[in-house]
Amino acid sequence: MSIWRFDENRTDFVLVPPADMEADPEGCYIIQRGDMLMVRDGGHEWPMPERLNIAGVMFDREQFEGTHLLSLREEMERDGRWARAQLQACEQSEIKLPLELPIWVTKRSLDGAVEQTPPNLITRLKRWMRS
Repeated sequence: MSIWRFDENRTDFVLVPPADMEADPEGCYIIQRGDMLMVRDGGHEWPMPERLNIAGVMFDREQFEGTHLLSLREEMERDGRWARAQLQACEQSEIKLPLELPIWVTKRSLDGAVEQTPPNLITRLKRWMRS
């Protein structure tokens, strides 16, 4: 059995011995019993969700299962493969990605019609050629 206690000063979970949980039963803990992960807060226990928000900080279930062994690059590659598969599935049917587009992708800076103008680089090149 492994037990992690939420440390408010570090805003992270730290591994603690079972005696610490018995001494402070009202704290926030993640308890691993075999392959079961439980959240204990205020003396009440419930199954660990996929993501847990504690004090505004998100914690993934993978962090406590011991399966979070990928490097950042490998994790990004895995997520990229998943996103690519979702996009291919979207082209074949009407499956939507679970992610919303960021506001800077959906929001336009101008409300009126946009005039087509040459890019700034072309304008600079024309001025350079004239001089």
